[in-house]
Amino acid sequence: MRNTMHTQLRVGFLILAMALFGLGMLPGTVHAAVNCGTASFSTDADRDGLSDAEECNGITLSGGQGLVFADAAGSYPNLNTQGSTIPSCGPSSIRRNCLDPNTPDVFVMLVLQGQSSIPLACWSFTPINRPPTDALGGLGVTTHIILPNPNTPQNRLVTTIQNAVQLAESADTSDGDFGQTDWGAPNNALPESSPGTPFIVSFPNRIDTYLNKNGVTDQASHISVKCRNVAHELGHSLGLIAGALWNPSYGTYHYKTGSGYLMDQHIQVKGGRVIAPTKITSTEPGVNCRTKILAQGKTGTCVPFSPDIIF
Repeated sequence: MRNTMHTQLRVGFLILAMALFGLGMLPGTVHAAVNCGTASFSTDADRDGLSDAEECNGITLSGGQGLVFADAAGSYPNLNTQGSTIPSCGPSSIRRNCLDPNTPDVFVMLVLQGQSSIPLACWSFTPINRPPTDALGGLGVTTHIILPNPNTPQNRLVTTIQNAVQLAESADTSDGDFGQTDWGAPNNALPESSPGTPFIVSFPNRIDTYLNKNGVTDQASHISVKCRNVAHELGHSLGLIAGALWNPSYGTYHYKTGSGYLMDQHIQVKGGRVIAPTKITSTEPGVNCRTKILAQGKTGTCVPFSPDIIF
């Protein structure tokens, strides 16, 4: 009987598509505020894949996907869509519902089962949205939820050049991995990844199976692990690389179980209590910068992408 969660890096078959615009800034990097009066389509101050001019004026999603807007608290009470245009942020804007040229944005396109087993609370991607100054750390990246265009459901473009990461929900209930990710980024998958663009898969029913087998039946724990799972998988596509780079003992790009980080390979259950850490620290290789692993022997070092490389 398994009592850990294992996340393998391989292509999945469901699709939750996210336009990866985040993680362009190195820790400690300071950028001057963008002047929207002179913003250019050729500059990208927050290095998130959207030009300063696009973020100053708002965009209409290139693939015609539907936007899901958050409520005043920044949560998602439902997944109803409201058009395909997201505006630039104003003084009273809800950050999840607008674009800011000074801070990175990530678009997340969900393709879920008809009766989804992933709670709405999970689509806040809290560890990713938390500021780096939070006690548990964070990336300071704003996520935006979108749903696919039913006429072109495989279209991941949110601008004419920016693709989306794809993540999907599986209905599988077997005893197996909670999530799978083809490591890389929407526009440039890494050499170690399977051919093509990255995919993410979440198996929420497997989480229920595993927790129930281990005597964890309270809904709060099930929700916590499911939300941690989708944030963990998104972390693989945002350059969150554990200290042990490509270590087969840790399931490749992970920390060792019990290290206390979002990117730990496994969760744990001890004495009926779930341990599912979500900590992110700026001292991790790859955090708060675009990263890649050198292909030689799959053991390379974490280095930032150059500013002209768009995820």
